[in-house]
Amino acid sequence: MKKSGHTSLVRIGDGTQMMTLEGLEEGEPLSTFEREDDWCATAYFYLDKAADELPAIEPYAARVKGLLPGK
Repeated sequence: MKKSGHTSLVRIGDGTQMMTLEGLEEGEPLSTFEREDDWCATAYFYLDKAADELPAIEPYAARVKGLLPGK
């Protein structure tokens, strides 16, 4: 990391804790909590015009059907 004379802070964990970038690089122990059921997916695409001919989004129930066991 380039040393600039400034301390750079980053939020860690749930965003309420702060750590220096130097501390992260030096391997200071982190106290993070990651849920195994916390998943996220993002897809980006670009249209060639302001309007589109995409179909309407499916209702919520149809979009989540089969995602949860027993549901």
